[in-house]
Amino acid sequence: MNNKVYVASEEDYIKFKKFLQFFVQQSAENRNGPTGPNRLYSGADLTNDNKRRANAEFLRSYNLADDFAEIAGLKFGIMFYFSENAHNDMNSTYINIGLFNIVGQFEIGKVIALRNYIRLGIPPAAPTLKITGEARDLCAARNNDTQFNRITDLGIDDNDAPNALLKSMLDEYLKNYSELFEMAMNSVVRR
Repeated sequence: MNNKVYVASEEDYIKFKKFLQFFVQQSAENRNGPTGPNRLYSGADLTNDNKRRANAEFLRSYNLADDFAEIAGLKFGIMFYFSENAHNDMNSTYINIGLFNIVGQFEIGKVIALRNYIRLGIPPAAPTLKITGEARDLCAARNNDTQFNRITDLGIDDNDAPNALLKSMLDEYLKNYSELFEMAMNSVVRR
């Protein structure tokens, strides 16, 4: 188990809300696929310095600070993959650190709900990389205990202070990460 415990401050909850607002808004912008306007590159799409520079400029256009993805001591990543016509589903558009994700439930290409989710394998259908043993059982149990929370219930679509549900979502993510990340990553095997 990881010895470090990650705990959110009030500032972290505010950053988390802004981060989720950005994710929901940008996934809607990206729903037109790899050729859509206002596209943000990520993951495997970041193959050259021009795309990385374009992303940095893009984020500045939203007035986002360089550390906007650093929350409670962790640096979150946003993944927007456009492969085999797959985009805007929980396997192609998500927030992650390693296999620890925040995934969306989509309706007509738009995020309508979010949940914490630990990927037990990559890719999901026939994993070549997967969590094994006790770590897999513990992560699967945590997945079974989480549910999707609607964007409106999380308050992502308003300008109010972060609500209790949004705070509990970040707290749950940090708890999972603190307790399971190291064990899960140490159990990963490649096939």
